[in-house]
Amino acid sequence: MNIWKWAWKNMWHRKSLTILTMSAISIAAAFIVFIAIMNDGVEKGAKEGFGPYELVIGADGSRFQLMLNTFYHMGTPTGNISYDMFEQVEQSGLNDISVERVCI
Repeated sequence: MNIWKWAWKNMWHRKSLTILTMSAISIAAAFIVFIAIMNDGVEKGAKEGFGPYELVIGADGSRFQLMLNTFYHMGTPTGNISYDMFEQVEQSGLNDISVERVCI
């Protein structure tokens, strides 16, 4: 008997185990592809997300929260800096862009 015929008969003799194994392999392969695609997307987003900014000044709070909110628009904002701080940055001449946001 040919080894391939023997393997085929053995696989279908144990149908439930064969289906379970094939499902597990398919799910694992799909998960690996999903992770690879997500990794590429996160890297691309990080490269494009930071834009022209080299420095971000924010209110006291978590640096991580400031970065997520500023670049990815995720989470809650850390709050506003004082107007005196804004004027210092504006007058220092070291900035290319200063944006004053007024919220009503």
